[in-house]
Amino acid sequence: MVQDFGWQSLQHRRYLARLSMLFRIHHHLIEVSRAAEAPTFRQMNQGLTPLQSGLGCIHHLQGLLLLTHHWR
Repeated sequence: MVQDFGWQSLQHRRYLARLSMLFRIHHHLIEVSRAAEAPTFRQMNQGLTPLQSGLGCIHHLQGLLLLTHHWR
């Protein structure tokens, strides 16, 4: 039986890419929840309200989720 290590490597890279994306999404969800509590230094520097910052994070998350939706 011949093993296709190229295919396994491709599957492994896709798995790692998805895992990395899930960690990024998790990080952004934490940012959204924190933005609702109190403004961060970055938000104050940019003149953003917590709501504006939270909406920006949600918009970014939507983009990340669209990427993962197209993975097969």
